[in-house]
Amino acid sequence: MDFVEQDLSQVLTVQSYRESVFEIDGKSYNYPIILGKQIFRLPEKQVADLTLESFQAALNAGATLIIIGTGTQHQFLPFIVQAQLSQHGVGVECMNTAAACRTLAMVQSEGRNVWAWLFN
Repeated sequence: MDFVEQDLSQVLTVQSYRESVFEIDGKSYNYPIILGKQIFRLPEKQVADLTLESFQAALNAGATLIIIGTGTQHQFLPFIVQAQLSQHGVGVECMNTAAACRTLAMVQSEGRNVWAWLFN
C-alpha cells in the first residue's frame, strides 16, 4: 500500500461545532453557512427551503459530493432537489450537523471536491 500526503493548507476546515457555533480556521460563525472554497452565509432558513439553485455555486465548481448538516435533527432534502442533483452527477448526504462536520473533515482529507450546507 502506498501513502500519499495531501496538502490541505488551502482547505477550509471546521475545527469545532458546538452550541450552534461553527469554528472555522480560527473564526466563529453563529449562523447557517455554505462551506466550499469560501464561506458563505446560507440564505435558506431550513432544509425544506433548498432548491437546485441553492447549489449552483457547488455545481459550477465541480463538486462531486454535497453534505447537508440539517441541525440537531436529521432531515431529508426535498426529493425533487435530490433527484436534480443526482442528474448532475453529484452525490448528496444529509445528516445532523455534528455528524456532517465530522464527515466533511474525513472527505476533505481524501482530497475530494466536497461542499457543505451546515444549518445550526
